[in-house]
Amino acid sequence: MKLLCIDTATDHQSIAVMDGTSVVAHSSILRRGGHGPGILDDMHALLEDAQLTAGQMDGYVVGLGPGSFTGLRISLATLKGLALAFGKPIYGARTSQILLSAAEASDPVAVIDARRGEVYLEGGHLPAPVCCGPDDIWHHVGTEKAWCFVGDGALKYAHDIGNPGHPYLIPKEDAIHRPQARYLVQHIDTKMPAQLASLEPIYVRKSDAEINYPDGFPNAAQRLSNRS
Repeated sequence: MKLLCIDTATDHQSIAVMDGTSVVAHSSILRRGGHGPGILDDMHALLEDAQLTAGQMDGYVVGLGPGSFTGLRISLATLKGLALAFGKPIYGARTSQILLSAAEASDPVAVIDARRGEVYLEGGHLPAPVCCGPDDIWHHVGTEKAWCFVGDGALKYAHDIGNPGHPYLIPKEDAIHRPQARYLVQHIDTKMPAQLASLEPIYVRKSDAEINYPDGFPNAAQRLSNRS
């Protein structure tokens, strides 16, 4: 089963063309300015290298986060559009799960930069991602193991994570801290595709818009009325 997989939850854009669990082609690009302008060109170039087209895929897999709100929406909208256009199934898996899959350690914990001085955390005893301050990580994962912290949040807040009383590891290899789209296939059931309309990113916390405008954007309805 050929699958086009994309993750844009962090500053690193990862795209992979998979045939079952085998990698046909893959790319990873740092895009600090945003994924929107380049994602379609990068996807097309990778498919061209693999001598395939988007329509020849049997399905599409997207990283659902948690991570950058805008980044998540870009990859999800891109693959939803392809799934709708070609009538193919779409699947989703958490970005934190693929970080855990790539970690070469027995006790990995995914730490994704959530901005605002916070991180998204998954691994250890946590059944789902949580959002917390970097100095509160030990409260969530416990101190009974020498955890291996992976993700851009682990690199950014390495000094804050440090707990002198408990051993831990933050790998030096930069690549292990980047979500790799090829691992998405390990976390989906191809017999159970997602509903196109209801598949949504995993945000974990409220967006700035929800926090700043809990009742909706002020005067939005009035502005729309004035335009009509």
